[in-house]
Amino acid sequence: MTLENTSPIFEPGLPLARDRERVGFLLLVSLVITAYAFAISHPFQLDDRIIVEENPYVLDHQWGTILTSSYWESFDSVLGDEQALYRPFTVLSYAINHAVLGPSPAGYRVVNVLLHLLVVGFVFLILRTWFGGLPALGGAALFALHPLQTEAVTYISGRADVLAALGFVVALWAFPRAEASTGRRRLGWMGLSCAGYGFGLMSKEIAVSLPAVLVLVDLVGERGRGGSWGACLRRVLRGWPRYASHFVVLAIFLGLRFAVLGKLAPSSADIPLLDNPLRDLTWLERIDDVMAITGRQIELLLLPLRQSIDYSFDQIPVTPGRVSDSWGHLALSVGALIAFAITAARRRAHAVTLGGGFFLITWLPISNLFVVIGTILAERILYLSSVSVALLGAAVIWRSGRWSRGMRASVLGVIVLLCAGAFYRTLVRNGDYRSSTALWESAARVCPNAARAQFNYGVNVRRRAEELEFAGKTDRAGKVREQARERFERVLAIYPDHLDAKFELGLFAWRAGQLEEARQLFRAMLTARSRESSNLPATVVNLAELYLIRGEAAVGLREIEKLTSGVPYLGPSAALAVGMLAAADGDDEQARRAFEFVLTQPLPRFGVLRQQRARTLLELARLELRAGRPEAARQRINESFALGIESVEQYVTLAEVHSAGGEGSLAEAALSEGLNRFPGSSALRSEQVARLREAGSWTEAVDRLEALLDEHPGQVDALRELAAVGRSAFEASLELRGAEPETLASAQGHLNLAVRCFSRATKEGATGARFSLALALQRLGRWEEAAQHFEGLADRRGRAEGLFRTQLGDVLRDLGRIDEARAAYEAALARDEENLGALVGMALSWLDDDVDQAARWAEKARWAGEASADAAWIALRVLEARGSSPELEAVATEFREQWPEDPRGWVALVRREVGKAREDGGLIALAGAKVFARAALERAVPGTRSFLEAADALRATHALAEEREDAERMRREIFEIWAPEDPRWR
Repeated sequence: MTLENTSPIFEPGLPLARDRERVGFLLLVSLVITAYAFAISHPFQLDDRIIVEENPYVLDHQWGTILTSSYWESFDSVLGDEQALYRPFTVLSYAINHAVLGPSPAGYRVVNVLLHLLVVGFVFLILRTWFGGLPALGGAALFALHPLQTEAVTYISGRADVLAALGFVVALWAFPRAEASTGRRRLGWMGLSCAGYGFGLMSKEIAVSLPAVLVLVDLVGERGRGGSWGACLRRVLRGWPRYASHFVVLAIFLGLRFAVLGKLAPSSADIPLLDNPLRDLTWLERIDDVMAITGRQIELLLLPLRQSIDYSFDQIPVTPGRVSDSWGHLALSVGALIAFAITAARRRAHAVTLGGGFFLITWLPISNLFVVIGTILAERILYLSSVSVALLGAAVIWRSGRWSRGMRASVLGVIVLLCAGAFYRTLVRNGDYRSSTALWESAARVCPNAARAQFNYGVNVRRRAEELEFAGKTDRAGKVREQARERFERVLAIYPDHLDAKFELGLFAWRAGQLEEARQLFRAMLTARSRESSNLPATVVNLAELYLIRGEAAVGLREIEKLTSGVPYLGPSAALAVGMLAAADGDDEQARRAFEFVLTQPLPRFGVLRQQRARTLLELARLELRAGRPEAARQRINESFALGIESVEQYVTLAEVHSAGGEGSLAEAALSEGLNRFPGSSALRSEQVARLREAGSWTEAVDRLEALLDEHPGQVDALRELAAVGRSAFEASLELRGAEPETLASAQGHLNLAVRCFSRATKEGATGARFSLALALQRLGRWEEAAQHFEGLADRRGRAEGLFRTQLGDVLRDLGRIDEARAAYEAALARDEENLGALVGMALSWLDDDVDQAARWAEKARWAGEASADAAWIALRVLEARGSSPELEAVATEFREQWPEDPRGWVALVRREVGKAREDGGLIALAGAKVFARAALERAVPGTRSFLEAADALRATHALAEEREDAERMRREIFEIWAPEDPRWR
């Protein structure tokens, strides 16, 4: 028997001429290259960052360290995590890749495609030996173009599966040649087979099943020659020395693995529940789930139309102790096993037996049946098992050689169509890897119940919102950001212990000003003390910053120390947090010790701990500045920049140092440079605006923020600062009291500045700014404009709809549009029947029409707002409308005594005295009215309803006393300025 036709199983059929064979294989190679060419330049994805892009062993070409380290060790050193994975040849290939082709992802993918073509080539050689040229070409094409291979080829971290398969098929190809040779040639072929097996094992554990496949090949060959399965098995096993060398290789690998890792397989505690929900189940409990998962694997091999990068918790729900919910997949796997058993019983069906047996044997290490692996299901781990598709395809073509020409042509036509469909599907699937967003959007769509898929898609949606904000599309950004938040909430509904989702929701709550909610989420993450999140170091610092914002540094110190105690990998982050809190609490010595501890820790090349080292240097710079050592502070800042990390805090701290040294121009230059590097930074803008605020230059601060917005439209940080100036101006107007011309001018100036700020922020789509704008317009008496804004806000619906409709009702009532005002109040009460503002407004709207109706609403307000000034005031107004003078006087006096600074009580007394003066013309009552009116004006904020009512009451006293000049002056100075739209003042 010649070497080319060495086969323990089949007599090759449907051969091809060598030139046609070469042309066909080159065509197949070109199709594979075409299918993957468009994905070559796609960015790094998922674990690529840790295993390849930022792996110091790869970047520094630490060949020896790679051989003596675990697969995740460069990452484990940061989080203290350990998983029993030993794949040195895979990491070594990345290091060689980096040394030759550089850090670009394209270089890694080119090598991945070449490795895939090598696997395809050896699959073709094996199939050609067993079936002949044409079946081999068809089977190799099905394997090469199968869409399932994209995760192993396009995903750079999937290289481990390709390398393991390469070693596997090399060993499988060389083994029968060793059996057919003698002497040195036999030794060489056997050495190549063992070397291939060792290479596969050192690349990924999945290659472990090779000896069983070698036995299967010999067994099926014996079965094809006749005899029962038992007799064939005995004959094969009697030749056990042929397999001994491979078991020696396996033993050597296991010894190396144990020497490096200290164990042979990961324990369940090493495997996150999110990755594999089967980890805590016993073997009996997980059998039915394994069968259901196998059905999904078979479906992916036979009909890969819905693919995902992730099948994590809870896409495939586990159901210990009972039949799985995945009935379809369970039925598929059981049916496949039954069909395989029936087929294997037939003597002449050994080709199908070989394909099915190959799948079962290579499936066992990834099945979770006997050993729980790091994932419940991943498409890349089916790369080796998919060779069974090539075997079955080649077997069908080989079998068609015995059929009629028409049947053979039909079979070949079907194979061509399958290859064409696989080629198209591979092109489409490779398109998903063009960006992280596209990849996770596809995963979230295919696996709606997979927590990781939903989370990672949410992260990409959140990043998209940030991009939209930077581009000035704040309204769209807000909607996209809300979609991200909803996605994270969905993640927690699927997997309540998903720490990274809590981290993201904590950031959302922080951004929304919900500091307590953010604190609780961050605290829950640290309380869990789980290593499933890489955000825990950042969480520690975030929690410290929240305590700083709340002014609870001492409480924060105790909390951080309690939550991080006994968690070594959080030590540097905890020290940074403790230092920040201690510095805020005035204990500079403790802060310095904590910061110095961070500086003594090993410095990682990448990641959050390196960023925290830079932050620590900046905090030390602030301590040096506080101690009066500006030069030492500058040195710390320079050390921070030397780490190769640029951050907003660096420029802010540098500006603080220059400012402390009286170098105002240098401080401004540092802030300007920082803004050039980080144009969307709120911290830098805060620093600039804070300096202008300190100088009392609010208008200049607004001018600069508006100029920045003109240059970079829609920057959320600039909008925040602009709105902050507006709020400051608005709050300053609330501090003013009285009706002096200077007070009126100042209040109006503040409000006009606030309107300017809020108008610009509203134009950019900031909802909160629009509400503030409406309030400022209402205060200025521009009530038609205020009504439009309140109505627009109310139409958006949401949690604040009741507030918006109440404010709308107030404005409409002031404009005399009573029916519309009542409709607005009713809509507000439909959301909350105890809305005090709406109840008071409804009562006021009925005062002039139906006092009894007003009284009923006032009573509801009293129950909703017991002991509140608003409820007491509306009761007082009802008494006024009924003319209950004795009772009115007592209630008004009681109101004034209980809320002496509330101008409304004084206004009620003015109206009482004016009423007395009108009845009997008493000068004493008139004089009292003037005193009370001036007291009301002194307590009232210009532009508020109480201010206008107090001014109107005082004008009424002037008119009653025939002091027309004073009455006219008040009309001119107050009413024409502050309430031009109010029909009563026209």
